[in-house]
Amino acid sequence: MASLFPVWANAPIQSSAYRQELVLIQGNTLVGNASVINSKAVLGDFLGKDDINYLQELLREKYPEMADILICMWGKESSYGRDKYIKGDNGLAYGDFQIHLDKHDITEWCAMDFECSLDFCYNKIRQGQGYLWSSYSKCL
Repeated sequence: MASLFPVWANAPIQSSAYRQELVLIQGNTLVGNASVINSKAVLGDFLGKDDINYLQELLREKYPEMADILICMWGKESSYGRDKYIKGDNGLAYGDFQIHLDKHDITEWCAMDFECSLDFCYNKIRQGQGYLWSSYSKCL
């Protein structure tokens, strides 16, 4: 199945910060397969309200039946990606959904990648393991 989360070249340009970042990313040749979130991450968080709304729309398309819970968790775990680089729980939790690398078979790359960590979180919830996140019960 093709990803709903676009490669940076296919993403709509929504803000001047985003346009500036695309030029810098291109200048550093990080143009191959970087996702919207990860290309932004290279230069720091440029996630504005429009970017967050855009990603929420994509999340709703991918997981409509669980979108409200996942968006709520994303907000509580990392302030919608703004705090994804703060390693929570004494340095053990990574990324948008603050995943513990020491407790799960997941790479740091996946935990830090929005779509990969979203898929991981979605699958854990579907397996009845939403309790792994303290935010889960608050988002029901």
